[in-house]
Amino acid sequence: MALLPSIFGSEQRDLVGIDISSGSVKVVELSKTGARYRLEAYGSERMPPGAMSDQGIADVEAVGQAIARALRKAGCKQKGAAVSVTAANAITKIIEMSADLGDDEMEQQIKFEADQYIPHPIEEVNLDFQILGPSERSDEMVRVLLAACKSDTIDMLAGAVGIAGLKPSVVDVDTYALENACELMAAQLPDNGLDRTFAVVDIGERSSKLSVIHNMETVYTRDQAFGGHQLTEDIMRHYGMQAEEAERVKISGELPNEYRNELLPNFMNDLAQQISRSLQLFYSSSTHQGQVDHILLGGGCACIEGIEASVQQELDIATSIARPLSGLGRSLKARRGNIEREEPAYLMAAGLAMRAFDS
Repeated sequence: MALLPSIFGSEQRDLVGIDISSGSVKVVELSKTGARYRLEAYGSERMPPGAMSDQGIADVEAVGQAIARALRKAGCKQKGAAVSVTAANAITKIIEMSADLGDDEMEQQIKFEADQYIPHPIEEVNLDFQILGPSERSDEMVRVLLAACKSDTIDMLAGAVGIAGLKPSVVDVDTYALENACELMAAQLPDNGLDRTFAVVDIGERSSKLSVIHNMETVYTRDQAFGGHQLTEDIMRHYGMQAEEAERVKISGELPNEYRNELLPNFMNDLAQQISRSLQLFYSSSTHQGQVDHILLGGGCACIEGIEASVQQELDIATSIARPLSGLGRSLKARRGNIEREEPAYLMAAGLAMRAFDS
């Protein structure tokens, strides 16, 4: 699914997946030969203070320059970009339409009936659709995924990407970017994820997203205002550090034993409780009957040593670290650094990079 210039698209693109979050910009560039993917480039850049707000981009110029620095560090060559909006900023709905309609006819009918599905004037949104497959109720109908986002949100993203010198080819919804990333991680799941129900948790700087996926399709998603910044603030208060220094030592682990014995376990326990609440809401509100039997942890905090064992112990559910880039071939420039340590943080960017191979 994509929201630019409408929301979806089908042609293959040469593009870079760009994850824009409150804490950093992360970029991933993939290529594909046959059924095999290769990591061509990856990199990240810290987001300047004040560049992002709770609503999204606050300073288009600052975000654009951060993207440009991340691209230079990574050595990305492609000129198209795939970015995403949060599920909270998008409206998605599955509707049923006549299977006899062509794409143009379907688009016209959706626009004509948009006020039934979208609580904004049609001229204020970017709108698109994607045919999911035949209806279970009638052979004459198809299931259609409708998505919309306010145009000013799309314009801010497009502006930042343009400042970095890229063309905004795709604006996706982060829920579907996580789902796409799962294709890269199928080998890490029981039975390659087929006929299995698992949860992917992307732990960001200030928020986390949980998606429950069954048979490689998203059936439930929930955002929570909990992220790695809570641990950073604990370190700042406990050790009297500034934010930048606290973030550095959090990632490197250069802290006394009391950090590992007190602050870190408390954070991990809080994270497990947040995941548990989300899963309980899924069980109580979803029509899906399956139980989650595996959890994948992604995002920057998934790089913290031992976090998967802590979550598994607290929830009694098999838990592992999301590794979307493991098992891929790598270009020479993608072999630098310690990607094995960093790759959980590239979960969303990898899912966005997969949009290059839509068919």
